[in-house]
Amino acid sequence: MPSSGGEAIQITRASGDAPQESSDGRFLYFMKGWPDAVSVWKTSVDGGPETRVLDGVHGEGQFSVEKHGIYFFRTPNQQGRSDISLYSFATNQITKVATVSRSVMHIAVSPDERTIVYPEFDELGSDLMLVENFY
Repeated sequence: MPSSGGEAIQITRASGDAPQESSDGRFLYFMKGWPDAVSVWKTSVDGGPETRVLDGVHGEGQFSVEKHGIYFFRTPNQQGRSDISLYSFATNQITKVATVSRSVMHIAVSPDERTIVYPEFDELGSDLMLVENFY
């Protein structure tokens, strides 16, 4: 539904979760495949074809669409470690930012893309984690 009001329109055609609008307002990014093989897709905010952008996204960690790219947690390895990574819009390349060793959920990136905040969980509780000076 437009923010100014009006009729709601269907944007995705074959399901989608965790939608996020691009910073320029032209695209809608969303997840497919939860909870198994999660990938991030995009489509125009006006509807249209859906395009897969990246695979191997941690279903619990989700992703954050920012001006320069998509920050996300990769699917955890057998030891439970997951990389925080950046998919660059300019290069279409994925760069590792950091590795985390506990369960994660959600990711938030500062407007200047210099700080990432995320919660880590284990059987004893949770901690709010901060990653700085990586860009």
